[in-house]
Amino acid sequence: MELRCYRKMPPSASPSRGAAFPAPVCSAKLRPMCGRYTLTVDPEEIFDAFDWLERPEEAFFAAEPEWCRPRYNVAPSQPVPVIGQRAKEGELRPPALAWFRWGLLPFWAESAKARKPINARIETVHARNTFRGPFERRRCLVPADGWFEWRKGEGGTKVPHLVRRADRGLFTLAGIWDRWKGEEEVCFGFAILTRDAVGPLEALHPRMPVVVPPELRARWLDPTVDPAADDPRPALLAAGLPEGFEIVRVSTHVNDVRHDDPSAIEEVTIAEAGD
Repeated sequence: MELRCYRKMPPSASPSRGAAFPAPVCSAKLRPMCGRYTLTVDPEEIFDAFDWLERPEEAFFAAEPEWCRPRYNVAPSQPVPVIGQRAKEGELRPPALAWFRWGLLPFWAESAKARKPINARIETVHARNTFRGPFERRRCLVPADGWFEWRKGEGGTKVPHLVRRADRGLFTLAGIWDRWKGEEEVCFGFAILTRDAVGPLEALHPRMPVVVPPELRARWLDPTVDPAADDPRPALLAAGLPEGFEIVRVSTHVNDVRHDDPSAIEEVTIAEAGD
């Protein structure tokens, strides 16, 4: 399997050659809900945690070495590893990891500068023109080990919090993806699905990303599952938030997207936060 990232299409190459999920080249604007997350492991550790993934060739790691570092403050438009699955000639291919950019550019957009939403509501994803096709045929899993939300504090200030597993383990978020092709570039981007917040997260923000538990991953990924006949959403909504998650307060260091370092996820006390 081969991974390529083109800003200009080479005359002899098709954008679909190589990996099932090629590298993207487009950008997105920050949105307030679930607008940052963490993935503090490298791709090798993702393969260790999800041993059912198809192992790519070394080109996956060599294409952009900078992309492979741990991420403490992932922001929209940035390249991140995403899990997808394709069916070819009726045969289901193994799930694969590839580089996408956070922000979904629909295939029918007039240009690469069109709006690229980073979130999609699970309740209405089937009805929105931007999301309907990706939901029906191009669902994906987004590996993560935390996400940030900002709770309103005294005086209207926004206080950053990190939602993570207490054991610091990896989990997967529900996503959808699309492919846009221009004259000289191809863009692969994704959006994370959100739902009404549940449990302790209700006090943090009215919405939360959809966490896909291990037993529902295969069904969500499978492109042969037709939502019109076998909608995978009710099971995800019923699953809620798996056990073992916690909310910790972090410093405003994370507010700046340029601060992509371990300090972004360090837990702080109220005194340390300066309140």
